[in-house]
Amino acid sequence: METLQKEISDRDYKDSHRSVSPLKPADDAIHFDTTGVGIVEVVNFIEEKAKKSLTNNPKLVII
Repeated sequence: METLQKEISDRDYKDSHRSVSPLKPADDAIHFDTTGVGIVEVVNFIEEKAKKSLTNNPKLVII
């Protein structure tokens, strides 16, 4: 498991620090740390954010 975590960490570092098209969150991205949060709470959080987005941007469609 430690090897896998290191490989993922190394990959993420390389992806976010490459010179061409580095991987980074969108300017309007929402960061939600789900550590210790149950699946129901995560789904509720996502639903609430989606509802707010639909209210503020009626052209947005979630499929």
